[in-house]
Amino acid sequence: MKIKHTIIFALISIMIPASVAFAHKVIIFAWVEDGMIHTESSFGSKRKAKNCTVTVIDEKGMVVHKGQTDLEGNYSFKILEKVNSDLILKLDAGTGHQAQWRILESELVAVSSP
Repeated sequence: MKIKHTIIFALISIMIPASVAFAHKVIIFAWVEDGMIHTESSFGSKRKAKNCTVTVIDEKGMVVHKGQTDLEGNYSFKILEKVNSDLILKLDAGTGHQAQWRILESELVAVSSP
């Protein structure tokens, strides 16, 4: 009986940190539409990542754009005129919570071509 309680306690102990970590997971999703890049950000559940910094960098690591999510965790901006690489959108949601999304150059060029 003592072994059974020990196993149950061990399983519960392992599961608690995993659920706490998942509760704080931050996610950014981005897509290209109508000459704009749109993003949605949240904390792995229905809690929106509001007032968080979105930094856009090129493949060389140069910051090419910066903005902030709204109260719904959304942020949109016009596609940059001269894009010569994939873009990486980095979300900084504070206290070490970060996420990123890559948009391929081919997606950006296809939208901006006549």
